[in-house]
Formats: sequence, structure tokens, C-alpha cells
Amino acid sequence: MDRAKEASNAMGWGRSFLKGVQGGTWARGHYCGYNEGMRVIIDLDLCEANALCVTEAPEIFHLDEDDQLHLLQEHPEELLRDKAVAAVRACPKAALTIID
Repeated sequence: MDRAKEASNAMGWGRSFLKGVQGGTWARGHYCGYNEGMRVIIDLDLCEANALCVTEAPEIFHLDEDDQLHLLQEHPEELLRDKAVAAVRACPKAALTIID
């Protein structure tokens, strides 16, 4: 089993979670990378593309021309933790999560 599947199973998201996209694993409503350290997760079912996270942490988040939010870094360096936390707090829909 690959790491993305292990992460999916560990989070209880099951088989329907996994749909491969370059740079990480996307599924309807969720993004999840798997690695050591801090991990940022976007719940795309909740996200309204308000872009407040992009304002707080442009090194981590990107909003494309179709109003789709993307992670530029699924596992940001520790020095970006304060910005990641600020982005999570700024999200009006609570669509962002940080997992250590």
C-alpha cells in the first residue's frame, strides 16, 4: 500500500478519497499529502475560495483563475508555521487544518 493510501485509511476517508493529481492526492473535498512534519489539509467541500489563506500565506496557498484553491506546499517548512496557523484562523469556513 502506498503512503497516500495509508494516509487515506488512517484518516478514515476510505477508497473514494484517492484520485491522483500531480503534486499530491486530491479527492472531492479533500487534499492530503503524506510525509513527515506539518501537513496542511484543505476541505474543498467547505472552501468558498475567499482567498484569505492566500493573503496570510502566499507561500503555501494559491487560488487559480477558476477559483480553485491549491497547496503550493503540502508540508511547509517549520519557519512557515505562523503563517499557516494564521491562514487556518483566517478561513471563514474552517476549511483548513494543520496536522503535525
